[in-house]
Amino acid sequence: MTLSKGAVGNLMNRYRAVLKKCHLMNMFGSLAVAGLLVAGSAVSATANENTATAIAGEGKPVVVDKGVINGRVIGGSAAEGNSAVINGDTSLTFTGGMLNGEIFGGGLAAGGGVDASVTGTATINITGGTFKPMEKDVQADHGRIYIRGAGGAFDGGTASVRNVVMNITGGIFDPSANGNPGRVEIYGAGVSDNLSPGSKVAVKNVEINISGVDLGETNGDAWVYGGGDGAGTFAEQSTITIKDATVDRVYGGGWGGSSVGSVNINIIDSEVDHLYGGGDSDKDADAPDPYTTTIGKASIVLSGSSRVNGDVYGGGNTGGEGNKAVFEETSVTISGGTFGEDDESGNIYGGGRVVDGASEKINATHVIISGDASIKGDVYGGGRAEGRLAETSFSEVGTASLTIAGGRIEGAVYGGGDAWEAVSKVGTATTLVSGGKLLSDIYAGGNGKGTSVETAHLTLSGGEVSGCVFGGGDGDGQGAAGTVHSSTVLLKDGVRILRGENGGGIVYGGGNGDKGDIDDSGVTFNVDNTTVRVEGGLIQGDVYAGGKKNSSTGTADVILSGGEIGGNVYAGGGAGDTTGAANDAATVKTGTITVDTDSLNVGGKLLGGNAETSNLSLTSKVTRLDGTKFGGFDFLKAEGTTSVIGGFTDANVGTSLTLNGKGTLIAPSIQLETGKLTLADGTLQTMSAQAFKQGLGDAGEPAATNGIATGLALTGGTLALQDASYNMKYVVDAEKVIADADGHTRLAMLGTLKSGNLVFGSQGKGEDVGNAEEVPSTSVSLGKIDLVGGDTIMINSGQAITIRGDGEKLITSDSGDVKLLVGSKDNGAGTLNLGDAGLTSGGSLDGTLSIADESTVNVRAGMFSISTMEGTSSSAITIGTAQNAGGLTVGKASLNGANVFLDPAWKDGGNLVSDASIGVFESFANGAVDGRFAVGRNSLLVLGDKDSAWAQKAVQDALDNADLTWGKDSVTAALAIKSSQKLSATGALLVDGSLAPAPSVTENTATFAGQSLLVVNAAAADGEGALQGDGTSRLSVDGGAKLHIMDVKGSQEYTVTSGFVNDKIEGWQGDDLIVSRLFNAAVNTDGGKFVVKTEAKRPDEFSQYAIPNILAAIASGNVNNPDAAGVRFLSGLMDSELSDRQVRVTADSAAQLAYAGGVQASAIAVAQAPARALQEHLSLAGSVAQKGTNLHEDGFDLWANAIYGANRTRDFSAGGLDAGYNTDFAGGVIGGDWTFDAGAGKGRVGLALNVGAGDTKSRGDFNSTKNDFDFWGVSIYGGWNMDNINVVADLGYSASKNELKQDIPSSLGMGGKIKADVDSDVITAGVKAEYMVKTDVLDVMPHVGVRYMAVKTDSFSTKLDQGGDLFRTDGDLQHVWQFPVGVNLSKSFETESGWKIKPQADLSVVPAAGDTKTKIDVRTPGVNASDSMKRRVMDTTAFDGVFGVELQKDNVSFGLGYNVQASEHQTGQGVTASFMYKF
Repeated sequence: MTLSKGAVGNLMNRYRAVLKKCHLMNMFGSLAVAGLLVAGSAVSATANENTATAIAGEGKPVVVDKGVINGRVIGGSAAEGNSAVINGDTSLTFTGGMLNGEIFGGGLAAGGGVDASVTGTATINITGGTFKPMEKDVQADHGRIYIRGAGGAFDGGTASVRNVVMNITGGIFDPSANGNPGRVEIYGAGVSDNLSPGSKVAVKNVEINISGVDLGETNGDAWVYGGGDGAGTFAEQSTITIKDATVDRVYGGGWGGSSVGSVNINIIDSEVDHLYGGGDSDKDADAPDPYTTTIGKASIVLSGSSRVNGDVYGGGNTGGEGNKAVFEETSVTISGGTFGEDDESGNIYGGGRVVDGASEKINATHVIISGDASIKGDVYGGGRAEGRLAETSFSEVGTASLTIAGGRIEGAVYGGGDAWEAVSKVGTATTLVSGGKLLSDIYAGGNGKGTSVETAHLTLSGGEVSGCVFGGGDGDGQGAAGTVHSSTVLLKDGVRILRGENGGGIVYGGGNGDKGDIDDSGVTFNVDNTTVRVEGGLIQGDVYAGGKKNSSTGTADVILSGGEIGGNVYAGGGAGDTTGAANDAATVKTGTITVDTDSLNVGGKLLGGNAETSNLSLTSKVTRLDGTKFGGFDFLKAEGTTSVIGGFTDANVGTSLTLNGKGTLIAPSIQLETGKLTLADGTLQTMSAQAFKQGLGDAGEPAATNGIATGLALTGGTLALQDASYNMKYVVDAEKVIADADGHTRLAMLGTLKSGNLVFGSQGKGEDVGNAEEVPSTSVSLGKIDLVGGDTIMINSGQAITIRGDGEKLITSDSGDVKLLVGSKDNGAGTLNLGDAGLTSGGSLDGTLSIADESTVNVRAGMFSISTMEGTSSSAITIGTAQNAGGLTVGKASLNGANVFLDPAWKDGGNLVSDASIGVFESFANGAVDGRFAVGRNSLLVLGDKDSAWAQKAVQDALDNADLTWGKDSVTAALAIKSSQKLSATGALLVDGSLAPAPSVTENTATFAGQSLLVVNAAAADGEGALQGDGTSRLSVDGGAKLHIMDVKGSQEYTVTSGFVNDKIEGWQGDDLIVSRLFNAAVNTDGGKFVVKTEAKRPDEFSQYAIPNILAAIASGNVNNPDAAGVRFLSGLMDSELSDRQVRVTADSAAQLAYAGGVQASAIAVAQAPARALQEHLSLAGSVAQKGTNLHEDGFDLWANAIYGANRTRDFSAGGLDAGYNTDFAGGVIGGDWTFDAGAGKGRVGLALNVGAGDTKSRGDFNSTKNDFDFWGVSIYGGWNMDNINVVADLGYSASKNELKQDIPSSLGMGGKIKADVDSDVITAGVKAEYMVKTDVLDVMPHVGVRYMAVKTDSFSTKLDQGGDLFRTDGDLQHVWQFPVGVNLSKSFETESGWKIKPQADLSVVPAAGDTKTKIDVRTPGVNASDSMKRRVMDTTAFDGVFGVELQKDNVSFGLGYNVQASEHQTGQGVTASFMYKF
């Protein structure tokens, strides 16, 4: 069934007859025919009681209110042969009468080059009247009522209109013809002749408003088009609004190839049968070419109680082979209403509908459903394609977005499109469900065997789904199987997947093949890759990695990190009514369940299901796995360390289970009879009795295993036996048993080896360790070793032994110090590996580690400490591997030229020195560095210290000070020298972070590559040199090599190196020399030395700071307490990683804490507020009555004011910084005064109290500062007035308590804040004189005054939040004078009820003099210096405005005022509310 308006041929024949055969006679008659009404020069043309054949407005307004018109009503001109352009607007208004014809808002043009355009706006208003088809249509049984907002163009003519406005709010529309139902067709953009390609109707803006009418309810339908009729019509923008009305179909576009730039459709509380964002087209045998309809953006919005009986399409309705529709973007937004009459209707599509070989392409679609919308049909992110298989109906959407936040949906939901014997394709489909009720299934893909989605994302974070969830689509229909290439389903907290009346409550990663016809492939839906992530929510049923039956899935993953699952979780597919058994038709090539939580909430089990290959993966978060809750997998993979509760059994191993992860699985038992458990990779940790037929027992004494336990296969990985103690005979036998079974599993012992002396290799050829047990060959990883009755372990004959220790001790002996001998003179080299990745590693050795010729010690993981180490020139020590960092600390070393190489690879995200391999060598036996050290990538070598703590901090301080980082793109390797070192002739130092393989290091050289860092303790360089050569030693320093001397002082020389031939020194100077900001440094390289001379910076070199004297004193050492908090704070700040600007901002902000918190400014503000209230109370402007008596008669007045102020200060100069603050305060003033007769005039005296609170927040450059303050005050006041003269005076005191807190960078390690408590007070006195000039129009009162303020800020201490004084700031007293001059304008009037109302405005200029700047004298405890600075707190000129109103009746008065102050750097606003009672 097509949704077009009928055969295009009929339409064209009709217009050909009208235009060509009759030469416009039947279109609008002849200009000479009687009965044609032409508006001419009249304002309007009105049909009378007689019958007219047509009306042409020719640009003049046309009003039809009575009579009968048999023909057309045209707003513009009718032009044939010659153009007749209307330069201006047209207007058609229908309020009554009858029209048997058509309506054109524009003109009609026929013939090539003929132009009947309208340059302005064509307006059609229909509020009444009766409308029927033209007589010729009735005779042809072709009932149509055409209303076209623009004109008509035929035979190559042009009838464009700039704008169209169509308002239909009334009328009766009967389109029937000879008893047959017809149709009302409304077009925004006119009509063109598709047989003549040159015909053109263009409109800039179309606006169609239909309100309060039922169109087409009488004998037919009503179709509304935002575009035009024909391929020659075009509208840049079309807006259709239907409110409280009924229409059958709405198209945002036009018919027959009409294009629109953008479409907006708004349906409000209305009823529609079908709704399209695009246009309508069908096959047209007479048209020379297929149509291509283009629409930019099409938007449909449905709200209120609207009803759509049929379907809603964001795109168009395109039919006919070869016809195309192209959209940039579509959107359908539904916030309410009802959709569909039954389960076959009420579908919502983001795209359009294509049929019978047509095609549609949309770049992006959007569907949004919320509120209480009720939808009976299905919802699609894409479009619908239907047709016969022989045709190529094709719908394509680039990205489809579907959002469901509310509503009720009875049908299914699809992220993709819909296809029936056709193709519907979506590139990326994104579906988000956060609310609403879904009563059927939801699919990430499309519906139908012809659908495809390249990438599908389905996220459910709320709402209820009473059906199933599919990562794929629904393979309904005929044709090739539907597909989704890549799919992701995410379930989050808030969503509920429930079992409904027809089942459901199940989540499938794949598609649904339960409906469509099964072809030769046996499937109806394919998903290549899919992932289901369960992060939260409730799933009442099962979860399948694959799809439902008759579907196929390639790679399927389920990731469980939260939520609640009531059923099982399968790595395979399911049929919906089975449990994933082998006969299930759904196939999965590789299925994986990943557990990413230690709090798994699954009511059933984790099962491998029917996947060809099934995997169970455990992330490092999983520490426990219930052995009764999983089974049927091919592979089990652990990333971290996981305990399998209950161990491995036939139930969870199944036929065969292979362990292939890199982590550790701990199994208390392995009990297998029919199943096979294979260790292929990673670590399996268990007791010996579980892995072998005979275990060690409690004493660890048995010497044989008697074979591998039943059902266990050891082909790779590591078998870690956790028996408390063991012996080497058992270990050797276990290794032999594994090897005999063709296994390659490595053995690790986690307990303690109890043994006497041990020789791994041979003690022949005269080497007798004494009472030793020989172990000819082993690759076991040993934990702690306890030598009972012995003290020696030897490794030779090419043996490589791993000893891990237990984290505390490596080897212990009851005979004293241990001798660990690696290699021997007569029996060859050996290898000692310290540590084992993935197993507990680390410990100390009290004794000697001796490394013979060609022998090697590798530190592979963990931190190890050796009392004494001995080596030879051909022995080697490596610290770290390509995978892991290692650590080695040696108390005393005698290396004799041995090679030492530090080198772990960089880790992703690893940018800390603590991630590096670290070697610490406290001392050397001969007093000189006699090893050849190569410090490679991600490595730190420490010389002259017991551990690495100082060195790590020193390196980090250097990085922070120079704004560097530890990483492959910055500093890559470091050497730290804590105490001075001599370089032996057999020793060498190479620091080069680019090294990966162990290099060959030349003896008696020191080389520092670019990106290296040398850190030297100042004490080590305060002498002969931190690193001393023998005079022939050679030094090379590449450009980019950094040098940092810790704890330097000013006016000192530090010898970094001496006794070297300086081959090349390009680094260590300029930007590569890192010193504190407190000092200048110079370099001298004469005499084979490298000397750094420091000079304390002078105060003028700190001129950019607010405290130059204090900083210079710290730099020069002029301190009496170097451990004082302020000294530590400023020293650490100057050495910090912060930028120079951040350092200056932090220092200056802390030193000016009270100013940053606006203490002085807020004190002035809260003192001025009550003074203002007093003067307003005493002012003549406060007298409400214009003449005669007022409220201030003799006697006592009680009054109160509520005050609020908001002051904003910006861009005050604070040294090199910009200062400012925002102050807000609120409070109240209460007062009482006595008015008395002063003989000549009236006198008044009174007392007032005020109280309040507020806060100030810094702005500008200062670190964030907040001041919470409370204030109170008292004032005495008085006044004298006589007639129009008034003099008032006040004297007040105000006190404030300020609690200040300021942020400091947390990287300083001193907490995150500093604080201070500051007291301030103000004494103020003011006098003001007024003179009132009263007129009948306005009262004018000029005034002048003077005010004095003594602003005192007490001394205070600035403290660290964690304790300790940083600064002590002296008190300050400011004397400020203000001289306000202004004028007050007011007028009072009285209401009938006796209320007197007086609005007023007051404008003043307020010059200020005196101490408008505060003086800040600050010093740091422990430093013999201080600094002083002045900072502005107020501008010298301000402008003041007051606006208010006062109401008075009898002895009660109310007032409300607003005041604003403005100056160059300050603005303030205030609100007062007053009340006064006269006793």
